[in-house]
Amino acid sequence: MLDSRAVSGFGKPQSFVARGVLALACLGLAVPAVATPAAAESRRADQWGLDLLAAEFVQSDVDGSGVVVAVLDTDIAAGHADLVGQLVQGYDFVEDRPFDPLAADRQTARVDHATMVAALIVGDADGDGITGVAPGARVMPVRVVPDFEQGTTTALAEGIRWAADNGADVLNISVRTRTDSPRVRQAVEYAVGKGVVVVASGGSDDEGPWYPAALGDVIAVGAVGRNLDLYSGSPRAPYIEVVAPGADVVSASGRDVTGYLNGRGTSFAAPHVAGTVALMRQVAPEASLREIREALRSTARDLGPAGRDDEFGYGLLDLVGSVMWIDRRDPEPPSVSQLDVQGSSLVVGLERGPSFDVLAHEITVDGEVVAVTGAESSTVKIDLGEGSGQRVAVRSRDAAGRTSPSFTVVAAPMAVRAESRPGAVSVTWQSPAQPGVVAFDVAVDGKVVVRVLNGELTDHSTNVSVEPGTAPQISVAAIGPHGIVSSWVEAPRAQALAENTAPSAPGSLSAQAAAASVGLAWERSEGAVDRYIVERDGKVIASVAATVSSFADRAAQPGVKHRYRLFAEGPGGRSEPSVGAEATALVSGLEALNWGVVTSNGRVFTTIEGFETLTVARPIVAGALTPSGQGFWLVSADGHVTAHGDAAWFGDVSNLDLAGPIVDMAATQRGDGYWLVGADGGVFALGAAGFAGSAAQLDLDGPVVSISPTGSGRGYILVAADGGVFAYGDASYRGQAGALRRSKAVTGAVMGSAGYLVLSSEGGVFSFDQTFHGSLVGLRDQQLGLSGADAVSIAGRRDGSGYVLLQADGRLIGFGSLAAFDAVPLMPGERALDLLFGP
Repeated sequence: MLDSRAVSGFGKPQSFVARGVLALACLGLAVPAVATPAAAESRRADQWGLDLLAAEFVQSDVDGSGVVVAVLDTDIAAGHADLVGQLVQGYDFVEDRPFDPLAADRQTARVDHATMVAALIVGDADGDGITGVAPGARVMPVRVVPDFEQGTTTALAEGIRWAADNGADVLNISVRTRTDSPRVRQAVEYAVGKGVVVVASGGSDDEGPWYPAALGDVIAVGAVGRNLDLYSGSPRAPYIEVVAPGADVVSASGRDVTGYLNGRGTSFAAPHVAGTVALMRQVAPEASLREIREALRSTARDLGPAGRDDEFGYGLLDLVGSVMWIDRRDPEPPSVSQLDVQGSSLVVGLERGPSFDVLAHEITVDGEVVAVTGAESSTVKIDLGEGSGQRVAVRSRDAAGRTSPSFTVVAAPMAVRAESRPGAVSVTWQSPAQPGVVAFDVAVDGKVVVRVLNGELTDHSTNVSVEPGTAPQISVAAIGPHGIVSSWVEAPRAQALAENTAPSAPGSLSAQAAAASVGLAWERSEGAVDRYIVERDGKVIASVAATVSSFADRAAQPGVKHRYRLFAEGPGGRSEPSVGAEATALVSGLEALNWGVVTSNGRVFTTIEGFETLTVARPIVAGALTPSGQGFWLVSADGHVTAHGDAAWFGDVSNLDLAGPIVDMAATQRGDGYWLVGADGGVFALGAAGFAGSAAQLDLDGPVVSISPTGSGRGYILVAADGGVFAYGDASYRGQAGALRRSKAVTGAVMGSAGYLVLSSEGGVFSFDQTFHGSLVGLRDQQLGLSGADAVSIAGRRDGSGYVLLQADGRLIGFGSLAAFDAVPLMPGERALDLLFGP
């Protein structure tokens, strides 16, 4: 991945910067580290740049949350106290492997540069160490420069494309080269075309253009010192857009995870701008590069000669102005901290909401503005005369003239509900958590029929007399001092019952078998219901609350068919019985099958004698069972395969330069070979396994997660995390799960004789011409005590009669002919990864 052109070390003079290689755009690496205090000591007072930009004025409202900034640079110390939890998965193009912030070898770095850049962007705002410009954003580490050497434009171009394809919203590039590389130019155009904003340090001298800063689609940044004079190492160039703090800048050390360094150079000016763009992205996710540039340019503080110049560009970055310029959100309203009466006047205390750009608060009475206050917390007195029933509301107005939604200063009642009663409707509600509420009015079809004093209670209720058989509109409003009212909250309509009218029978009773239990579900009855009565085989077994619509019969006898009925009971008596439903509780356990579970700690739990619990030294990601069920293979992410029991070893790919980690394996029906598949879609056929094709050359929208062969062994399907399905050989394409509504990623698939099943991590099973027997989603809805752990693997009988799902917490749940529950004991922090299965 690295080309063979010359590279130079960090300490080399600029004359060593050869064409086609990358250097760091700063002169700060030789600066000695500041004394390394304990992580609990704040370095905020040393961050003059944060004060200059007034970043914390914005951060109370906008902190970059939800935005990912890729830092294309050296290695990053993910274990530094200011960066723990602030990084997402990235990629190392120097060592050609993923960058996992939780990996032990990523906690420190031999070079400080990228760690300093990352902390300036997202250093956490916990009061310790330093604070980043956008502490709510996350940094994606993309390593393109090796330790103590220069990188290549090839690695930079690949890093730009990878970051754009993997969720980066902003790129910070604090490296530079003299070469106008076509690859880098095209990569930048590709990223910008996907909506990514590219920010780059301007370089370090005036001897010629630096790239990628000089590219037209890149926001190039120069550096200034505390006195706003141009930093001596900042270039004078026509491509400089803005300048930012870049001299005597304190940031996190990569070599010492509690230490700090003083840096200088455009390398450290660029992250101030990248962090600002992250804040802008949060408030205007769809803003174009042109709009972001316009915001930066039009708000910049002019320095040097009037207008744009080659030293300062358009001027000093105005963080607050840039975010305010592009903020497209309506402001948040203030909160009410006080409601009181002074004579004929109402006193309202206001506290500003979280929006940083609020200029004023407006108070209205029955829709007309009667007072305007400043943005900060204030108290206003409003003369209401002798009137009552008036609606006093408040709203915020921001710098762009946008107003927040208005809300009445008296908070509305909460959780308003209505329930049918004989000859009446029972109305219930809760007091709002706000001072000043003195009473509540209840209205029927717009006419107030009763007033209930607030008192000391939280929960309130009253009965409203209503003609039986009618369902009027009932509303509740809170009453404040001076008779002002909140907004009216409507209760769901409820029909008053005739005297002693029993509720209707529960509807759509269903019974589903589970291990040693039966799950019941039904539709609630109409009318007043106090409880539901559950009957099994003619005998009452339970009484459940009226708010419940499901029940698990854990006393059901396994193997015996039971018949269930349900009754509703209320003030008017007991309903007619529901339509009956039958189910047979299943025998618990999978003891009759051959199976195993692979875990993240390298352990294998299996039913094979002599291998009940096996621990493998290297991390493993998947495995496969032999046809006899008396052996298995295991594979690690680097392609290393081990054979156990009666499994024969047919080779592995650990000696190959893999384009992506191995994620799954499958064995032939005769056990005379196996397939390995990588996250990039590459397929490796070993032994008698036949190669039928791969997805390695495709532009995948998500990594491949699973491979499942056909019964003949002459084909297989590959399934990607986004639900995409790829069929090869004699495997038939039946459809993909990408178009289905899934809240989480696809984690596995299993091939059957007629089609295939696809599993999502939420436990949903999607059938494509293969028999569907149920899913974890359905079981969890029945209150069977299942955890919410991710579903990680699926295996089943080829004839489609049943299948088994594995959860990350080690639980196995079977369906159809394999319906049963089982589990393996996991250690704290250990996850189940793959299911070895052989019916």
